[in-house]
Amino acid sequence: MVEPTRKIYMKPREFPFGVRRVPLNADFEAHTHDCTELMLIASGTAMHTVDGQDYMIRAGDVCVLNTGTVHELRHVSNLEQWLLAYYPEMLGSLGAEIRKIPGFHPLFVTGPAVGRQMGFQCKLQLDLQTLREAVGLLTKMREEFEAEREGYEAVVRACFVQFVAFLSRRYSDADTEAPRWLFQLAKVASYLEEHACDELSLSKLADVSGLSVRHLTRLFKTHYNASPIQYLLALRVQNAATLLRQTDKRITELAFDCGFADSNYFARQFRHIMGVSPSEYRRKG
Repeated sequence: MVEPTRKIYMKPREFPFGVRRVPLNADFEAHTHDCTELMLIASGTAMHTVDGQDYMIRAGDVCVLNTGTVHELRHVSNLEQWLLAYYPEMLGSLGAEIRKIPGFHPLFVTGPAVGRQMGFQCKLQLDLQTLREAVGLLTKMREEFEAEREGYEAVVRACFVQFVAFLSRRYSDADTEAPRWLFQLAKVASYLEEHACDELSLSKLADVSGLSVRHLTRLFKTHYNASPIQYLLALRVQNAATLLRQTDKRITELAFDCGFADSNYFARQFRHIMGVSPSEYRRKG
């Protein structure tokens, strides 16, 4: 029987986030979370059972578990783990600069989504020196998070951005067992992040990925829950929402800057994705 959903280290606060170091020398029962969890193993070993499948974890392993993933730890031996709890919206707010790093999507987006099917081949393994650097970043993050000094939220977010970029770069350089198509999908997602305002077509995206249009569309829709074009429209709308909040640009001009040639089409897509019109969104601030 799976334990009820827990938020074991995400404090009830306006800033929904959690970071902690957890030494463990006993089994930890099956449980799940209503947030994303990142696990970094600093030392020791354990059998990590995820959705009923067993995977040995050891020092240097990094894995990301999506909301609702059932997991437990057995045969634990001197385990020291660092745990990050966050909601997916935090990744969405990181900006294109981070999201276009080739390792970002396979580690934080597509990898967790296909973890069980791929036997968690998408996890990251850090060497000793890189592991020390990662633990140093997490230690600084935890100190800020627990002290709750004025402005700690901004500092923790900055630490989180640095940590995500750090791991994404390592994943880009790592010799992982992840399948080639996972990187091909990630390459398309990164390309869309970087060129969201450009005129793009499925054939162009297929060229970027090295896949056929049909294969790309099928894989992308399976693992991103949207077609490449739907994903592109969502990116453009998100960019427009940022400009609506931060600038006084006319909506027609803003729509053009974000890749929409027709302001009426932009307004329809914005309302469909955001639930309000562009002008209503701006008024609400």
